[in-house]
Amino acid sequence: MAVPMTMAELAGTLYEPQELEDKFAAAIARDAPMIRGYVESALRRRWPEFPRKAAHGGTLLVCGAAPSLLDHIPAIKWSSRKKDHFVWAVNKTADQLVAAGVRVDFACLLDPKDWVAGYITPTEKTVHFIASQCHPKTLDRFDHHGVTRFLYHHDMASVHDLMADSVCLVPPIASTVGMESFFLGHHLGFRKFRAFGFDSCYRGDVLHAHPKDHEVRNRFTIKSPETGKEYACNSHMARQAGEFKHFLEQWDAMASSGVADPLDIAIYGDGLIPDIAEFYSKTMKWVRHVR
Repeated sequence: MAVPMTMAELAGTLYEPQELEDKFAAAIARDAPMIRGYVESALRRRWPEFPRKAAHGGTLLVCGAAPSLLDHIPAIKWSSRKKDHFVWAVNKTADQLVAAGVRVDFACLLDPKDWVAGYITPTEKTVHFIASQCHPKTLDRFDHHGVTRFLYHHDMASVHDLMADSVCLVPPIASTVGMESFFLGHHLGFRKFRAFGFDSCYRGDVLHAHPKDHEVRNRFTIKSPETGKEYACNSHMARQAGEFKHFLEQWDAMASSGVADPLDIAIYGDGLIPDIAEFYSKTMKWVRHVR
């Protein structure tokens, strides 16, 4: 599964101010040697990669970390009891859902920061997907007997040569663990996705559904050309919204031409990405918004 895209094409989809986009590109270049070292270290551990699965009829409940997640925990808990429904949680959301009595089938981490090591409490009941670019401390957290963990790779030019034989590679259209979840879910054979906690904007002054010590607080206001509404975002949220828009447009074109499987995506909640889903649902039958 690959979505052809250049950085120039991606930049055309972003809601992020150009100044912050320039800083993002500079940070990628600055951190490239560090990320390469992390990937090399991860590969030396010889963790398995999850093999690609054929398409099946299961539904993946993708749980992000935005404030509206809290509105839907009862619905997530109810849906997770269905035989063919599975819960995928990102970052601290995994522990939050477990504490609320929700079965978490899959958990995922992407960020290379060292403090991410404390985001998820490994459990024997959850399958953990850890990006090879994560800090070695994060991989240490899951490198224990009884913990099911798989390595996956976030494709970047600076490390692409290390991933030539990878069976679980996410294209660079996704820069957040939330967006990567759709690609990884597809790798696992899912074609039906129900996404919660994908606001991609502030709710008042709140950034996440749970307390978080390290926040990106470069807050600014954007106006969506799709909805005509204004949203308060930080750079990560704005970038994710642009990537979601690009993902919908690219996938719709590929599915229409028979290059990719059709998907069934419902975005729950309120905010920037849910509103983008509402806009595209008018022309894309496979996209829905549920409040």
